[in-house]
Amino acid sequence: MENNRLRRLIKKTNHKSQKSLSSNNQINIKEPLTTNLSDNIILLKKIFNNCSDIVFRELVLENEEKIHAQIVHIDGITDKNTIHDNIMSSLLHKFHLLQTSGVLKPDARLSQIKYSLISIANIKESSDIENVLDAILNGETVILLDGTAVCLFASTKGGEVRTV
Repeated sequence: MENNRLRRLIKKTNHKSQKSLSSNNQINIKEPLTTNLSDNIILLKKIFNNCSDIVFRELVLENEEKIHAQIVHIDGITDKNTIHDNIMSSLLHKFHLLQTSGVLKPDARLSQIKYSLISIANIKESSDIENVLDAILNGETVILLDGTAVCLFASTKGGEVRTV
């Protein structure tokens, strides 16, 4: 029920945004993600413009290089402990332990994160904005990295029970 309300809100927000923007800046959720993290976050913030329970958390992962990342989820339908213990803590405190032989391409780094750092059984990848929106609305946490047009969805459903 909550997902339907959020989907309607996104459609309404998207419709309002499209009316107020010039034709060159319309939001198209059928487009793929870009390799620019800032552009992807700006787009998601435009889509979720009036959604106060969407959480955007910026992270800086440090190894031989600094990599900017962002996690996005809905407060209240995701399990905060799972996000903290299995995603954020791993990324912030174990990222530097990843073996590297020089600087890795961002897609290879994303694979390392998926298979070596995040201790959640159900993790998917996608490069479609529409899939990102569906994942967020279904209680998953999205992990985006700068430099790659692919993101991860980690199953973090849980949290508070909301009344309609």
